[in-house]
Amino acid sequence: MTPIERQDACLCFFELSDSASKDSQRALLEELAKVLRFRVVFLQRQTLTAKAGYLSQRIETPGFVRFKESLIRNWLFCRHRPLLICLLSCAGIPHKDGLVESEAVPTPADRLAIGIEALREKFPHRYVGLYLGYLLYVEGDVWQELPAALERCGLSVPVLLGSANPLIA
Repeated sequence: MTPIERQDACLCFFELSDSASKDSQRALLEELAKVLRFRVVFLQRQTLTAKAGYLSQRIETPGFVRFKESLIRNWLFCRHRPLLICLLSCAGIPHKDGLVESEAVPTPADRLAIGIEALREKFPHRYVGLYLGYLLYVEGDVWQELPAALERCGLSVPVLLGSANPLIA
């Protein structure tokens, strides 16, 4: 991610209100409070912009790297939801407005390849690469055939992204 994207992702980290996001936000604020020597309640009362500023200054440090997966997930969901919806819909993966439903099962490579091709036609390759790299990193059951689907399309995330791992880029 570029520095501007990273700052925006830090802001997105605090924008979502689903239970997984709230759990990550709570854990992150506790970690920030320790490092900054603030009370958690002080950080909770800060604006989203202030919280994002604290996070963006520390996201690369050892105590905060564990939050990068949530950071990228929230950024994709907040800023690139049409991309998520496109892949899920074209591949026939059950979802609710871009969020994979819990009963989703592994998707065959041929269906994922259809979704990948749709992404390539509609969205900038960089964002396609970030999204697919993220999916490869999280390795959920739904995505176990993603490497085969990418191969079928003659693609690799490093080519789309310029880096093998969106959590490092």
